[in-house]
Amino acid sequence: MKIRKYVSVLPPFDVVEAVQFNGDMYELAVLIPDVELLSGMDGIATIRMNDCTMKVYAGDYIVMHDKGSFALDSETMSILYEKGGEE
Repeated sequence: MKIRKYVSVLPPFDVVEAVQFNGDMYELAVLIPDVELLSGMDGIATIRMNDCTMKVYAGDYIVMHDKGSFALDSETMSILYEKGGEE
């Protein structure tokens, strides 16, 4: 897993950081120290991040924005964001 920058295809074209969850909860916890692991099993994790509890599945994206964090499935991520974001 790697944190990458993405830019929204919708105004205001926000730049966010996101990581695609590969099912490894411990790698996620090392990569993003703000993640609190609540539970997990074979490719599914329940996490808490920035006072937000979410369930993520292998292949989902965890999007980190200055206004909060959220999880998106890969299809929704590909519709709303594209790689890039370097200013």
